[in-house]
Amino acid sequence: MDASELRYTVVPDSHGQYELVSRMVEAHLATTDIFIFLGDVLNGPDCARLIHLIRELGDRAITIVGNHEWVGRNALTDDNDDLVRVWQTEVWPGYEEDTLASYGLHATKNWIDNARKLHDKMGETGDLSWLHSLDPY
Repeated sequence: MDASELRYTVVPDSHGQYELVSRMVEAHLATTDIFIFLGDVLNGPDCARLIHLIRELGDRAITIVGNHEWVGRNALTDDNDDLVRVWQTEVWPGYEEDTLASYGLHATKNWIDNARKLHDKMGETGDLSWLHSLDPY
């Protein structure tokens, strides 16, 4: 099928709203070839399940980086340099508490430790690789 013949559904700023997005996907599954998620999947009540849903769509989903993914990727990197610490301690705090909770983690005042725990949890599920694979546009 030519790209001009494909049918798209565009999903902006879903912020972990798994219930809403899953109902939308189900309602449009038969009439959509490609779902385009315009970033900001992170930082909401059920990010982990929403990421799983998007990943389950496979080639039928395109997700680009939003500012929440950008912050998450920088805070959850393996590097231990000063710039990563700035992301972890000055930019990220309060930004991703819902994401932590959706993975069963509790935010503490130690944001470096929070980032390490979320890094490990998302690494176990494959979600961290998915997050780092997203294109900026």
